Amino acid sequence: MRPAHVLLLALAGILLTGCNSGLSGSSTLPLPGRATPRVHPAVIKPPVNWSNSPGEARTSSLLSFDSPADVVFATMTAGICSLANEPSGATHLVLMGDSPAVSVRLSSLLRGRPFPADWSAVGLRFRPDAPVIATLSFLQGEVVLATSEVDTRLAAKSTDAWHLIAVDIPESAKADDSQLRFMVKRAGATEAGFDAPLEAAIDDVSLIANGRAIRTPVMSAIRRGTYWTITGPNVLARVPSELSPTSPMRLVEWARTRMIFQTVGSPGSFVAIDHLGRMIRTTPAGSTYSLVTTGRERMSERSSWRLGVRSPGQVQVPEEQGRVERQAPGDRNQDGYDESRNSYRVRAASTRLDITLVPAGVPLENAVIEIEGLENRTDITATLSGQVIQSIERTSAGSVLIELPGPVERPVILQVRAK
Repeated sequence: MRPAHVLLLALAGILLTGCNSGLSGSSTLPLPGRATPRVHPAVIKPPVNWSNSPGEARTSSLLSFDSPADVVFATMTAGICSLANEPSGATHLVLMGDSPAVSVRLSSLLRGRPFPADWSAVGLRFRPDAPVIATLSFLQGEVVLATSEVDTRLAAKSTDAWHLIAVDIPESAKADDSQLRFMVKRAGATEAGFDAPLEAAIDDVSLIANGRAIRTPVMSAIRRGTYWTITGPNVLARVPSELSPTSPMRLVEWARTRMIFQTVGSPGSFVAIDHLGRMIRTTPAGSTYSLVTTGRERMSERSSWRLGVRSPGQVQVPEEQGRVERQAPGDRNQDGYDESRNSYRVRAASTRLDITLVPAGVPLENAVIEIEGLENRTDITATLSGQVIQSIERTSAGSVLIELPGPVERPVILQVRAK
């Protein structure tokens, strides 16, 4: 960690009524990891492009609490605080009280630098000595513009672990008169007669730039701060980003007509959103289905889609041509229908596929067939009952997506040919 700093004897061990941190160099917050999908050249339609590099979030430290002089920039609004050493020699700020709170004068720390520029969030690390609910707010003057909340009882960490909390920086924010307010309070009931003050350490107040944009001719997924925003002619949705205090998600795969997100720290939890505004949220406990379309009439037109999700059809492929993929992480029933992707999955062993889809008593609205094993093929065609399928594309992971037009109400055979 950071090199040890010599604390002034006058401040060592003294409980302070006001605390602050000064500007320091750049550092990196322990942000959740992000898996970058493998990108293959699109052969059916133009490849998906992003407007900027999908690298890790960039951070800039505002307060590191490595010097007693840092206390100038923070003010306790409830409780008391002090600087404390760690065994490594690094220092942090300790808050104590029933519900301790501290404000950081960002306006003093941001002088001389563009703001908000491309900074999308501001965050800090905190470590409580008991389960807490932590709140971080961004204020302009005394007006709260954005707030985030973290309940440490929901985190898969020990009580004395460091947690990250971040809050969005509104695009209208100004450096003048801006401040950050952090507060913690006990979560849940305490033992009878227990009246010891709550103690929480904070460190590494930092600006975060995590902007990212995936744009296709049909859909866009834009990340800023704690949310992804997904838009298209028929879709408008928000998904928590990697910085979100609850259910943080990363974008793991995309195509012109579909975006797939995975929950950080939970490989079995996904959210899939397609260009029709159909959203499936899948967890190890089950799946939920909803529509995130941009008009009531569209929602009513596509409400029958849920029936096909609850009662998926049966997919078949001749053994010499390939096999139905039944072991995918999102295929809850090993029936070839992957709930987490809203697609019927097939692995090709040949350049010729005759895929049969049999409805299970309900129409299948705009069913999607997803084919793996054709990553190196540059010419793919598909027909259904003699009709040429126009909606053929490739995902960022290389698989081929074929969307069937209209409802499938009877058994059909999709003929796929690749060169």
